[in-house]
Amino acid sequence: MKIIPVIDYQQGNIVLAQMGNRDRYQPISSVLSDKSDVNSVIEGILTLAEFKTIYIADLDCIEKQQLDTSLWPTICSKYPHIEFWIDLGNANQRWDQVMSNITNARPVIGTESHNNIHSLNSNLTALTQYRPLLSIDIKQNKILGPEGLLSKFNHWPDNVLVLSLSHVGSNSGPDIDSIKKISKHLDGHKLFYGGGTRDINDIKQLEQLNIKGILVANSLHSGKFDKNLLRSVT
Repeated sequence: MKIIPVIDYQQGNIVLAQMGNRDRYQPISSVLSDKSDVNSVIEGILTLAEFKTIYIADLDCIEKQQLDTSLWPTICSKYPHIEFWIDLGNANQRWDQVMSNITNARPVIGTESHNNIHSLNSNLTALTQYRPLLSIDIKQNKILGPEGLLSKFNHWPDNVLVLSLSHVGSNSGPDIDSIKKISKHLDGHKLFYGGGTRDINDIKQLEQLNIKGILVANSLHSGKFDKNLLRSVT
């Protein structure tokens, strides 16, 4: 099991996600950092463990297609030992332009940013050389994005994320039903999960479902996770 810190970026700050209600997100309050800028938060996260992977959701891109073309290349270059999984929404179509020279970043293709299966598949295919990950975005038990995704889509990349937005920041535990539903359509793929993971008991439950890694934010910034545990699963 791999623990992957999550960074949600919005209007210059790292924000704390709350059940997908993005208009209510506030700059992060964390035991790891007294500042909410990207560098300060990453430095705070790295005091817990030497994380090898960090997930970034650029909410400015995902919601408004506002892309800062220098921010993420600069961050990736500053932390070459970390692999960044970055969701730029529809701005992922500019990955070749912005991130082509960055070797430690992978694009995350979120289903919520696509209206149909054709555009989703085209985006994944266009970014094949950058080893894209597919994020199946869920809110209130509904997959966001193309209708009939699970029954009609068969171009799954090797790594698939299940991101339950309604569970993020809810302190309610993982969305087990959605994980089971989606995993039935995957064979030989690595499945990662984000949303509501609270403690070691949740981690053990997800391990039993063959989840390879967990995306976490609130549990890190509230100090819930034991450092020794984190250092054993990074």
